[in-house]
Amino acid sequence: MNKNFIIGGVIIFVLFVIGLIWLASQDVNQTSEEADVLRNTFVQYAQELSLDTEKFLSDYNSADITARVEADTNVANTLGVNATPTLMIDDKKLQYNTYDDIKKLIDAKIAQDSIQEITDPAHTKGSDTPKVLIVEFSDFQCPACATFTPFVSQIIADYPNDVAVHYRHFPLPMHPFADEAAQAAEAAAEQGKFWEMHDLLFDRQNDWS
Repeated sequence: MNKNFIIGGVIIFVLFVIGLIWLASQDVNQTSEEADVLRNTFVQYAQELSLDTEKFLSDYNSADITARVEADTNVANTLGVNATPTLMIDDKKLQYNTYDDIKKLIDAKIAQDSIQEITDPAHTKGSDTPKVLIVEFSDFQCPACATFTPFVSQIIADYPNDVAVHYRHFPLPMHPFADEAAQAAEAAAEQGKFWEMHDLLFDRQNDWS
């Protein structure tokens, strides 16, 4: 085999490897820059909510917060959740096409006249003694979830004495910033403002996602 041909092949291979390494470094740099921009945006939101930004950042980057989001995801997987938003009552998915369908399901549960226990008040809003506890699995970067948020508020407004909604994180793999947004909400929860950050993240979804 021609010696020059072998040398040429080796050179091409080396250049190919160098190119792959360069592309990988560009991806890392881009990801790092995106993470910085995202974090700074969430810090700005924290400032608007009058949070202690130093504590917010510490919590945002903490293993405890990451574990909390992962725990919600594990619960969702155990219950067979595969899309967002998903609403559940008594660990059963609500099947509905319209808001009236949801109300019928709620009315049927209210008729059972059984008070539900709230075990996580920081992530629950609505009645303190609900007959219906709705668990919502959601993703802050999911457009459908942002669209659905007013309906959740409407449910609570329509049933102020009977319904509470408990939020659980289910960041979808297709949404690259969903985990970080969930962490921002949890960092805000550490200072008692989960729902305020929740609303801000959904209201400005187009800005940060």
